[in-house]
Amino acid sequence: MQILTVNLPVAFLNGVEKLVNKGKFDSRSDAVRVAIREFLKVELSLVQKMEGLPESVGVAKPKAGEKKAKSGMERMKIDMRVIRRGWS
Repeated sequence: MQILTVNLPVAFLNGVEKLVNKGKFDSRSDAVRVAIREFLKVELSLVQKMEGLPESVGVAKPKAGEKKAKSGMERMKIDMRVIRRGWS
């Protein structure tokens, strides 16, 4: 395993500590690993679903005064709120 240093708000840390103290997790590291695993399941699933969508669905529109995205990575800017609404 690799080490990752993360700064958390006190409220998050207190919540993790409560779960560890109640025996839900063996350690804070264990709780964080579970949280990240669950996060990745959801987010990577959304990315996989997006790969099958038409190109125009969920693509972030340029704001007033911004130039329209031309190609490549510029077109890959995705508004996840739009995508999630469609799958809820």
